[in-house]
Amino acid sequence: MIKLKPDMRDAASSVLDGRPIGRLQTTILLLGLATLLLDGLDLQMLPFLSPPIIKELGATPLNFSPALAAGMAGMVIGNPLGGILGDRLGRKWVLAAAVASFGLGMLFTAQAQGIAALTTLRLLCGVGFGAAMPNVLALAADWTPLRWQTQAIGWLQMGPPLGSFSAALIAIALLPAAGWRGCFLVSGAATLLLVLALIWKMVESPSYLLRRGLALKARAALQRAGGTHLTTPELVAPPQVEAAKRPSIFSLVFLRVNLGVSLSIFATSYTTLWPVDIEAVTRSVQKTGRCIIVHEATLTGGFGAELAALVQEHCFYHLEAPIERVTGWDTPYPHIFEWEYFPGPTRVADAMRRAMGT
Repeated sequence: MIKLKPDMRDAASSVLDGRPIGRLQTTILLLGLATLLLDGLDLQMLPFLSPPIIKELGATPLNFSPALAAGMAGMVIGNPLGGILGDRLGRKWVLAAAVASFGLGMLFTAQAQGIAALTTLRLLCGVGFGAAMPNVLALAADWTPLRWQTQAIGWLQMGPPLGSFSAALIAIALLPAAGWRGCFLVSGAATLLLVLALIWKMVESPSYLLRRGLALKARAALQRAGGTHLTTPELVAPPQVEAAKRPSIFSLVFLRVNLGVSLSIFATSYTTLWPVDIEAVTRSVQKTGRCIIVHEATLTGGFGAELAALVQEHCFYHLEAPIERVTGWDTPYPHIFEWEYFPGPTRVADAMRRAMGT
């Protein structure tokens, strides 16, 4: 289980961590699931309806392919854009705008008269598809107690495949009677109804409100989740956990290390894991007397363990410090904690300090 450090959990999250999941949080999670379900449904509607669309518009599979790819291209743009805007403008309203964009896009797609218009509309829909996902997951993470976050994110991840399955059922049920345009109209209308539900029932993240200095609104949101009896005096002045005061690895304290060692650091990156170019590794370790192995996989059972054994076997008399390994954690993790899982610069710098004995 991933354990977050105290300074990574703000006061609003700490209040929720001590309480069970209530009706409001359940509503937020269900709205998130509905959003991702419609996201997957609308995204997959075009591929399922391709044959009648190609026939009506007089297209060929080759010149129709840009319309199919445009949705995915839009998602590449929308995913980071949605995350950035959600952090700055608020998760709720960016999510509602994203869902509205692909809902309107579906309605306009039903009126498309050519491949160019269809491709443009699918690109715009794709931006909405991509922007919705990070805000749904962020709201779920902010409103869910830490002990339930993995399960909540896992349930939400079921939304897109369920939506894809639903798109196939809608195509089968409505295509004979309503045609492909009718299918887009129905899915677009359902999506816009969800927008109204998001505006009415979705509640902004208290963590976001607190970071924006809106402590009173954050308190009101938490009281909606926990009842009017919930007291949250700490929201006025969130507790600050003092971080350990230690110098940066690039500070003057480590001037000797940086001048002497930075010139003799040898990094080896593998395009194949086996066979290992152990000779290159041996030459590097012999020059530095130290070895730090970094990989994304888990610590236990990861390839780094095998590599560490080979280095120990071939370089025993050259090592001046224990072999360090910086890896992922031995636990499944939701994507919102991706950067806590990765062996980032801070952990690599800590390993360098240990290897240098500083």
